[in-house]
Amino acid sequence: MTTNLQDLRRRGAYYLVGTPRRKLANFERELLKGDWQEIAGKPEVRVQLLSEGAETFVLARSLQRAKKESAMLRSQLTPFTALWAL
Repeated sequence: MTTNLQDLRRRGAYYLVGTPRRKLANFERELLKGDWQEIAGKPEVRVQLLSEGAETFVLARSLQRAKKESAMLRSQLTPFTALWAL
């Protein structure tokens, strides 16, 4: 049985696939070593590229995403902070 990615590779298509955070740990050290590149017209967005064989891994960071993740974490912790206040 072939996968969608195998079909794309066979056709020579370009594609972008999101990687779950738990799998990012396999590449994180290498990704964080290099120089960050800014995206033209988006100075708040930076990317890091890592080529491994025919694959290129991209780590993107943005100020907006960092703010969103911080807000999500705060909302998850709110019930616990109420308990600590007791």
